[in-house]
Amino acid sequence: MAERAGSVAGHRRRLRERFLRAGLVGLQDYEALELLLMFAIPRRDVKPLAKLLLERYGSVEKVLDAPPAELLEIDGIGPHAATLIVLLKQLSYCSNSFAPNISNRRRGAWMCSIRPERWLIFSA
Repeated sequence: MAERAGSVAGHRRRLRERFLRAGLVGLQDYEALELLLMFAIPRRDVKPLAKLLLERYGSVEKVLDAPPAELLEIDGIGPHAATLIVLLKQLSYCSNSFAPNISNRRRGAWMCSIRPERWLIFSA
């Protein structure tokens, strides 16, 4: 069992290092989802779950677009993983090349500008 835990830890380390060296270009789609899920599900092999998400939704983009309630129906996706997936999608709007990052916090809401004429507000 200790050998398996070390093997999983080694795989996670190598996956993180490969991402930091090459970015998303250096990863398969399931590996990108696996890397994301590692942060929400710390002590489990998440590769099968990443592959299941891709099989069910067809692409990383569609996984990120999935409603949280629908994600929670998937065996293995708990509140932490569903929240992280939804958070990543919303943060990606904020870092869109057409806009500044999260720019303001006012009255309990984060505001992100996609275009100067439009604001997205995410309740805190």
